[in-house]
Amino acid sequence: MKIWLCGITQNEKQNIDDMTKDIYQYFDGLIFVDGGSTDGTLELLNERKGQGKIINREWSNDHDLQMNGFLRSNIMKNGDWFIIRDSSVCYRDWETDRKSTRLNSSHSA
Repeated sequence: MKIWLCGITQNEKQNIDDMTKDIYQYFDGLIFVDGGSTDGTLELLNERKGQGKIINREWSNDHDLQMNGFLRSNIMKNGDWFIIRDSSVCYRDWETDRKSTRLNSSHSA
């Protein structure tokens, strides 16, 4: 079983940094669909992707197509867990501590 952090983004480097900097190491990888960022978002995601995949798909004005891109990535397997986060959502410190404890205990099971 693996645990993935998934989402879509475009030109959200600071938000992605804020969202992932304290938690990305607790996931097996990041699976994000990037809509053609030009601000360094793609590079940051690639640095932190772990075993994941960053899909570069130009924004097509179809939110569902972008959002489901990580499902079509052929990385996740039956039994894997995924957490979907919007690029503007961050965990506060107390949430990070609680979630990292749960993720670590899930991984050791």
